[in-house]
Amino acid sequence: MAFRVLYIGLLFFYGMAMLSCRVNMSTERKTLSSLEKRGFIIKPFDVEVNNMNVHGAAFGDSSKKPLVFVHGSPGGWTDYADFLIDSTLLQNFYVICFDRPGFGGSSPGVPMRIHDQADVLALAYHHLKPEQKAVWVGHSLGGPLVVFLAMQKPQVVSGLALLAASVSPDLEKPEHWRFIFEKPFFKWLLPSKLYVSNREIKMFKTDVQPLADPWNTVIMPTLIIHGKEDPLVPFANSEFAMKSLPASADARKVEISGANHFIPWNQFEVVRDQLIIFFAQSK
Repeated sequence: MAFRVLYIGLLFFYGMAMLSCRVNMSTERKTLSSLEKRGFIIKPFDVEVNNMNVHGAAFGDSSKKPLVFVHGSPGGWTDYADFLIDSTLLQNFYVICFDRPGFGGSSPGVPMRIHDQADVLALAYHHLKPEQKAVWVGHSLGGPLVVFLAMQKPQVVSGLALLAASVSPDLEKPEHWRFIFEKPFFKWLLPSKLYVSNREIKMFKTDVQPLADPWNTVIMPTLIIHGKEDPLVPFANSEFAMKSLPASADARKVEISGANHFIPWNQFEVVRDQLIIFFAQSK
């Protein structure tokens, strides 16, 4: 019986990892090659922050309003390649995508608490755009990260977009089976991105506990988009986020009927258009 539970847990974790925050997890090399064939030459960047490397990519007119995408768990900047080169989006924004610490080219294999990741990405962004605030877009586990960013480093944030964001400490059921993947055999077996993903999801409940209190300092414009049929991050997270924001906040919640967790990709045009409508004219 115990073996069966272990086996099912292993299959489930691998399945969720393959789906989580990107259905098609392309490698950076393949992504860059594909973009080049379509006429887009993207040159990824590396920034040293607190003895760590932060990796990512940017594209467009750097004089326009910065729009920064932060992926979920696991994931990488390549997940947002279609946003990076979208001509409609680029009319309004300079698009930046990061690998979160622990993933891709950003000190891979080293788990880090969500609030610490926020500090690292704030410093990396400040290195790229030291005199301009950005709109930060966080999907799934990237959602609480950008909320912490707004709380801890408001000097780099002009707005927030929460896409299927996992921001409530209480709405998702604990996944007690995750401890299995910290055993020596499984730590050796798992690819580094899955090991990091397992660790940060396991730490999630503790990490986001501060978000249970009202978000009184999150006063920048905030867009919340969530699929009503999200099986991974309950839709009620969007309602929790709206209630947590100050009553005076400029906030909008967009509900997508029939949509699941992967709205950045299967609801691409809805997400893109809402970003433009809500943020293109804001300061």
